[in-house]
Formats: sequence, C-alpha cells, structure tokens
Amino acid sequence: MRRRTAARYREREFPYGYFLSKPEQIPAEVSEKVVGRIDLSEEFTGVHGTRPDPVPEPEARPALVTVSAFEKEKRGKAPARAARESRYLPGISGERKGTIVHEVLRGRDIRTVLEEFGEYSDENARQCKEIREKFFSSDLMKRAKRSFAELAFVVTYEGRQISGKIDRLAELDDGSWAVIDYKSEAVGPEEYAAVAEEYRVSMAVYCEAAKGLVAGKKVAGFLWFTETGHCTHDPRPRMCKV
Repeated sequence: MRRRTAARYREREFPYGYFLSKPEQIPAEVSEKVVGRIDLSEEFTGVHGTRPDPVPEPEARPALVTVSAFEKEKRGKAPARAARESRYLPGISGERKGTIVHEVLRGRDIRTVLEEFGEYSDENARQCKEIREKFFSSDLMKRAKRSFAELAFVVTYEGRQISGKIDRLAELDDGSWAVIDYKSEAVGPEEYAAVAEEYRVSMAVYCEAAKGLVAGKKVAGFLWFTETGHCTHDPRPRMCKV
C-alpha cells in the first residue's frame, strides 16, 4: 500500500523527477537500495565539468544603400538647372534616355536596345551610333589599353555599405585607371563644373570601388557628357577632343 501511494504521489505531483529533503519522505524501495560504484572510462580521467563559452551574436551588418541614395543623403536636394533642348534623342528624357545611352555605350546592339524600349526609329538609331562613335574616338578612350563596362560593386565608404555600378573602367597608356561616369542630360559649358561638383560624392565612391579592383594603381574619375562629347577630370575639367 505504501509503495503504491508513493508511486502515485510521484506521478501526480512530480512527473519529471523531484527532490526530497527529509529522510522519512524517501520511499522504502529507494531507501533499501545501495548505490554501487560508478567506474568511468580512462578518457574521462582528470576531466572536469566545463561550460562551453557562449557563442557571440553576429554583428549586425550595416544597411546596404545605393550610390544614388548615399549621394542624396550627403548633398541634399540637387540644385535646379535651366531646361535645355537635347541634341540626342530629344523625344526621350530622364532615366529612360539615360538607360538607353548606357546600354548603347555598353556595346549592345543599337536596334535591339531601342526596340526593347519601344523607341526604335532610323533617326534614333543614327543618333545612338553617333554617341557611341564619339565616345570611343575621344582622346580619353584613344589612351585606353583595355576597358570594362558596367562593373557592379559593393564597397565600404565612410562606414557605409554602398552598392552601385561603374559605367566604364579603363586602363590608360600610362598604367593609371580611369573611372568614367556617363551623363546624358543636356548641359551647357558653363555648367560642367557645377555638375561635376553635384556628382562629386558618387565619383568618390566609384573611385574607391575601383581601387579595390586595381590595387596599387592610380585611379582618376571622369564625367562624360554624351550630349557634347565633353569630359571632366576630377577635380579639374578639361576637353576631350573628338
């Protein structure tokens, strides 16, 4: 009767084990047992119980931002410029025009690019061809031994993780490298310096990314204005003859 009562008590009140602090509470079947010697294998000789070191929480990675977003954050709102009539692709504006020009200068088939955007015409194709020929026949590109287009990157700059694409990275005849950023908006000669300053932050990021690709080499930044065939060398503007 005593054994059954003790068992029921254990199952009801302490189903997962329990501690008894008073000797009279120990059930008879337990109190009569003698615990024998426990022999450990030799591999445990001299080993003490240890607690594993806590695994540190992984450090949170900085949020990834685009070059454009980082630039806007640093400079604020871009200054307004007077509207000008475009010399090339005048019926296409903004980001749409910029993407078409980038794809053409990347080396893709002109007709294919224009058809993808629903902008194909013989005149638009002629103008795109002229933009490309003017760029690759410029003084700057004549100095290029080799070049690479649309290089994607992620770089740490001023403690931030920044992603973007370098429009073109060219190795020049003196062993230095040129980071070339295309600008398809219509601007006048008097605005070149102001536009170069407007994109100063993004150019600094592009050059930092390029340094990681061509370690130990000199890197300089250039803006190429597709409307006029003008390029600015950071920080001093100069004309690239065509």
